[in-house]
Amino acid sequence: MSHFIEFRVWKFCLLIVGVAILLALRIPVLWQSGEFVAEDSWVFFTDAWNYPASESILKPYAGYFHLLPRILAEGFSVFPVLYQPYLYAGFALFINAIILSLIYLPPFRKLIDSDGLRLLLVVVLAFSPHIENMGLLLGLHWYLAYAFVLTLMLDVPQIRNRQVLWWGWCSLCVWSSPSTYLLLPWIVFKWFRANNLWHRLFWVWVGLNILVVAAMGVIMRIGLPSRTADFTWIELVTAAERLIMRGWLGSGMLGYKSSVFLANNYPVILTIILIMLLVALSILFWNIRRQKVTPCVVYLIIFAFGMLLMSFARTLYISDWASDSFPKHIRYLTAPTLLLYVAVFSAVVSSSKLGKQTWLVLAGIILALNIIVSTSADSHWARKPEHFKFRDYITTIQNFEDSKRASSQPASLYIPADIPYWGAVLKINGGLFVPPEANLLEYLDAKEIAENQYQSWMGDFELLGIHGHIDHKVLGPLTFQGVEGGRIFFRDESDASLLTSPLLYPHFWKIQGTDWQIVRVSSDPE
Repeated sequence: MSHFIEFRVWKFCLLIVGVAILLALRIPVLWQSGEFVAEDSWVFFTDAWNYPASESILKPYAGYFHLLPRILAEGFSVFPVLYQPYLYAGFALFINAIILSLIYLPPFRKLIDSDGLRLLLVVVLAFSPHIENMGLLLGLHWYLAYAFVLTLMLDVPQIRNRQVLWWGWCSLCVWSSPSTYLLLPWIVFKWFRANNLWHRLFWVWVGLNILVVAAMGVIMRIGLPSRTADFTWIELVTAAERLIMRGWLGSGMLGYKSSVFLANNYPVILTIILIMLLVALSILFWNIRRQKVTPCVVYLIIFAFGMLLMSFARTLYISDWASDSFPKHIRYLTAPTLLLYVAVFSAVVSSSKLGKQTWLVLAGIILALNIIVSTSADSHWARKPEHFKFRDYITTIQNFEDSKRASSQPASLYIPADIPYWGAVLKINGGLFVPPEANLLEYLDAKEIAENQYQSWMGDFELLGIHGHIDHKVLGPLTFQGVEGGRIFFRDESDASLLTSPLLYPHFWKIQGTDWQIVRVSSDPE
């Protein structure tokens, strides 16, 4: 048995492939539908299409950089558009599998000396909850944050070519994940403890990268008031209990489905269970205080907890966390939960007097229960499209791409999605923005059929005497707001915004406050 699970490079490669298959089986719709998901569509795919590589790779989003996702998106942009969603999902899942398999590498024997138990831990991690980020370029930064924490536990390699790879890997993590800011004190500590010039230079390099990225992130977030909104201290305290206790410990250790059920129906019972669980974990960590693994476990817990606290920088969600029985945005728990799993697994193994064979059996039973309870209950952002399938617009995109080479005029193409802000907006020469006072009839390709009566791709309407006002046959009076990103914007009598495009009609997206509603204005079959 020990010979079978002893580390070998070919076994590590085989493990990565196996984990990638497990991850793909957990969320088949991600790679079956051929659809972009969330920011993979309207940020990474769109920017790779719209901008040259020199600009898009270092283009920040949401106040920080995503270097690895940007590089991948640029690499995928040379392939036919039809296959790019599959490449996004496949490569992201494969990178997820590599990161989850890292703990099997021999350097982590300092954490868990048994190759077999580390192999088992990899499988447990593959079935961990909070999979909203899995298989997405957008979600890679959470997994890179987890991997970077593990990386910095290890000593700098002694062989020069491995040191160069180490430098590159650490730099990639820093420029791809905001959570690495938290590791700056650890970097300073490692620099102080380094005993040769090369190692000291390495820690200086990593520290300077973190400082530069952190400073630029702070500057960029100043211009994002929605992400630094006001909140009350009561909301902060309540949100902390929801996110840390119910989200992190609850869904991480009890399972997502059971935690949500208890939070919605028996919150007092859930609170009691979580307090007991917290006490049990504290006793466990205290009992291993004399073990060599203790500093590593403390390190993992500190940075897992720190990443949780960083979530409160996204203060636009604090009111949700404070008011809901269970936190909706559990993607923020990805890296903290993975670190919690590694810390608890390491602590239990190091403090137990049971034999390794017994541990393999017990962990196998726990894993089977986890598969049954958690896997079927987990959610993911990927979904089957109801109305707007990306592959239906491939020819349109290709024609637009052909015109890009010949045209000197600005133009934009909006690709509809079931969630409006997931739709890609492709641009030529900077894209098209038209002020409200521009000629609406040109953008609707309207033809006059009677005095002030028009037919267009947007249906029939009457042009009213006031500039930019129309009386739509189905929607009634509308005020033209302008054209942006290939979408035409109106405002109706209830002061709600409406947007449509030739690719979207006969549907409109109706926007009122934070509510988005799809409106169909034709009885024609789908």
